[in-house]
Amino acid sequence: MNLGVRYYIYLIEELGIKMSEARANDDRNATKYNKLFKERQIIIDNLHNNVEMARDVYKELLNSKNSLTLVNTSANCLRLGVFVDEAISILENLSKKSLGEDSFNAKIVLKVYRGEYLGSHL
Repeated sequence: MNLGVRYYIYLIEELGIKMSEARANDDRNATKYNKLFKERQIIIDNLHNNVEMARDVYKELLNSKNSLTLVNTSANCLRLGVFVDEAISILENLSKKSLGEDSFNAKIVLKVYRGEYLGSHL
């Protein structure tokens, strides 16, 4: 695994952990969560410029222990059309658990992917 892939994995995992912590600490951290979300989105957008690297990064992140990272990684896999079966399986499993917002988000991602929300896309 090359250094660039490891660096993206590290950044995305760390931001997922920080976002989970900010969300868990109630509404006082909404600003912090939004800032971290925007940071992560810049990293993801940059990563998607190199689909092969994105595949390598997502392959590893699909094994994350952080449910927020799993939902977002799975959604990005569906967006790119990589590891689709694995991403769907992960989202289905997460949607059945009692993980609050992450379970809800997993359900929504699946509905959008399956076309159940007209006009919405990943």
